[in-house]
Amino acid sequence: MPPLFIAAGYSDRPDISEGMATLYLKYKAAGVKAEMHIFANAGHGFGYKADAKPSAASRWPMRFTEWLTDSGLLTASKNG
Repeated sequence: MPPLFIAAGYSDRPDISEGMATLYLKYKAAGVKAEMHIFANAGHGFGYKADAKPSAASRWPMRFTEWLTDSGLLTASKNG
């Protein structure tokens, strides 16, 4: 299985936020690398609206890009 990046909001529906935690634990038990972020001040769909206020949750794509790079799935551009 490939490595896994998970992002959820604390105020998300329980089947999502708790399900993501369960999924993380299953990956860990299987010895597959996983990274999980639970954003305390976020609910479902955080950071997707054009008028979303700046927050840690709205910047999740930055965390994802960092994870891709750290995991060797994305290489840094030599031009930038």
